[in-house]
Order: sequence, then structure tokens, then C-alpha cells
Amino acid sequence: MKRIVYIVAFLLSAHLYAQDSTKTVGLSEVTVTANLQSTDIRKTARNVTVITAQEIEKAPVKTLDGVLQYALNVDVRSRAPLGVQADVSIRGGNFDQTLILVDGVKMNDPQTGHHSLNLPFPLEMIEKIEILQGGASRVFGPSAFSGVINIITKKNQPSQVQIGAAGGQYGLYQLNTAVGVNHRKTDNTRSG
Repeated sequence: MKRIVYIVAFLLSAHLYAQDSTKTVGLSEVTVTANLQSTDIRKTARNVTVITAQEIEKAPVKTLDGVLQYALNVDVRSRAPLGVQADVSIRGGNFDQTLILVDGVKMNDPQTGHHSLNLPFPLEMIEKIEILQGGASRVFGPSAFSGVINIITKKNQPSQVQIGAAGGQYGLYQLNTAVGVNHRKTDNTRSG
């Protein structure tokens, strides 16, 4: 019986050699292209909502999550006042399926979607907010299953310093500062 097992093991092991590393395989060339041409919003086949700076100024809110609560088909859930740990979802998706962009740069936390709206700039710096509803993962990647929120900030602002304070009931307070420096072709903003 042992001989049969040895013979079977020997015959099977003859086919289990590692791949020969001296052989080379030629692959044909692959060309990757993308079509990211700028298109007028009126010509897209998607539901796009634009919130302008004038609408943000008129809104009775002081935080980004408050502004997004007024947008159609956008659900915002905050765990604390002033937008602390706010979750945002579009059209029935969850917070991990909504991509947040600032000037076209992805701001989603790769580990969790709970901190997507913890963005360090005041509402006065926002030029407009574009909300693209529906699946956009083909263009923007796997975080955009239910939609994309693109926050576009104001450019070429004069150098300025902003200081703000707010208070409320039950020991609620908020202090913030923002410094913007415009030097030649560079805009830098620090907020805290």
C-alpha cells in the first residue's frame, strides 16, 4: 500500500514543478485613454444641482452640512452641532458611496466615510457647490456609486484675515480663524 502511495505521489509531483523563469512572453502594447472633456451642464444627461455663493450667503446656516441639507435628494446626518462628523448620502446611497471633491481633488477618508465633511474652510470661501446625482464611478472611481459633491472654492481673493466666534446654549461655542494670502500666482489659505 505504501508503494502505491509513493508511486502516485511521484507521478503527481512530476507535474508540479515551478514555472520556468527563463522564458519571456511578449505582450502587445495597451493604450489607455479617458474622455474628460468639459461639458456644459445643460448638455449632460445627469441630474446636476448647483448651489451658488449667493444662495449660500442667504441660507440660514453656518456650516457646510447645513447648506447641503437644503439640496434636493441629499441626506445629511450630523452626530453633533456645527457639522461634527456629518454623513452625507445621495439618493438612497450610504455615506461611503458619495464622493466629496474640493476643486476636483478627492477628500474622502479611505478608511471611513464618516469624516467626509470635516473640511477646514469657512463657507465664505465657497464659490459654488455642484452635486452630481446618480452613479459616476466610471469617471470618478469606486467612491461615487450614488453621486459626487464638488465644492469649488473662490480663486484670486485678496489677502485677508477672518476671525469668527459663536456661542449657544449648554456650553456650545465655536472659534475660528482663516488667513488667506495671495502672492503672485499662488493662493494659500489656512483655517483653524
